[in-house]
Amino acid sequence: MLAYALYAQYGLGLEPCPLCIFQRVTIFALGVFFLAAALQHPRGAPLEVMLRYSPFTDVVRKVLAGGGECSQVNWSFAGLAMPAWVLVAALVLGIAGVVANSRQ
Repeated sequence: MLAYALYAQYGLGLEPCPLCIFQRVTIFALGVFFLAAALQHPRGAPLEVMLRYSPFTDVVRKVLAGGGECSQVNWSFAGLAMPAWVLVAALVLGIAGVVANSRQ
């Protein structure tokens, strides 16, 4: 996903909006986190521990609010814009992660 986003930016000349940039950073961070988790085979942490060390900040709220430039769709494939494809891929990866971690 990130490789295509970079291709779309530099190869096709599409400029990403601030929300798209934040989405790229988030997907990259999740990829690094999932890779580290896959290499360690952890048992997992309780929800209250994750909430204690992951506070919501004003920056995240501002970015998730989005700007006006996010309303213009410059690219679509099979009727879905780029953010929708990121959602589809994130759901597939999330389901795959749950299935992989639920196996004994």
